[in-house]
Amino acid sequence: MSKDVLSQMPSHSTPTTAANNAPKLNVCAHAVAMPLGLVALPDANMQKIYQVIKKVATTNACILIVGEVGTGKKTLGQLVHHLSNRAAEATVVNISEMERDSQVGQLLDAINDAAGSTVIIENIDKLTETAQIQFNAILKNQITLPKPTRIVVTTEADLAQAIRSGSFFKELYYRLNVIRLEVPALRQRKSDILPLAQHFLTQLTNNQACRFTMMAEQAILKHGWSGNLQELRNIIKRACLLASGPEISHENLEIGTILTEDNHWVDHLPVGSTLKEVETKFILKTISHHNGNRTHSAKTLGISLRTLRNKINEFQIEGLDVAEPTKGRALA
Repeated sequence: MSKDVLSQMPSHSTPTTAANNAPKLNVCAHAVAMPLGLVALPDANMQKIYQVIKKVATTNACILIVGEVGTGKKTLGQLVHHLSNRAAEATVVNISEMERDSQVGQLLDAINDAAGSTVIIENIDKLTETAQIQFNAILKNQITLPKPTRIVVTTEADLAQAIRSGSFFKELYYRLNVIRLEVPALRQRKSDILPLAQHFLTQLTNNQACRFTMMAEQAILKHGWSGNLQELRNIIKRACLLASGPEISHENLEIGTILTEDNHWVDHLPVGSTLKEVETKFILKTISHHNGNRTHSAKTLGISLRTLRNKINEFQIEGLDVAEPTKGRALA
């Protein structure tokens, strides 16, 4: 990667001195994520993505970013804007958080508000069929503007399959799929895991001198990371809060306590638990795992946001504690 775009970050093996009586880490709760394109990642597939972004950032071409939940799709969209010549701040909207009957209106407002800048639209597959047709018309009219708003969309869905099933408008797909970026899951790019872990550790502690123990690094590399970068950042944030000094141990990480890739949590459920009890416990753990984020929790559970909200209402009526969304949001 060219050094003019990708700045180097501290190596994960940088030694630091950790005194036993060192003060607790000062965790920055509202740390702003540096665009991951500015972090030197060794994975060849990510380097290819960055090179494509560099080439197209200053154009008006629509960009479709595809990847699992938590892989950093929104952050890559922000990198596109960062490397463009558009001065205003990028606008981010999430279709999953919109009411179905107002999707087009909210999208049009976002495009108008960001005139000449960038709009990042998350979960484009959640548009209703009617909204897809209307949004396609909006994009068609964008072409005639002197300086159209740059459109970046993200999805976890297979839109080609959605077209075959009749749930996604073909013309809209082709209009969006000018530049396609497929973001690999974190488990598919092992060489990026420790550099990213150190990046999040540095970011969350406001550049304090801190490091992982060797056993902590081994635990990080062995974990399946089904929640990708989002899960990695959340676990490191928790470890920073639990650590008694600048050294992060494998005990601080508490990796694998919930939502492990092999789902071994099932083996520890007490015999005699009812299906409702198991469902309730799993939903509550999932919400807690995602720091109270309802949208990400619903995706992990494979249910609609409305269904999750109904479940949460039931839990609250029963007097159960449900994790509330945190102010410091993880990568999307």
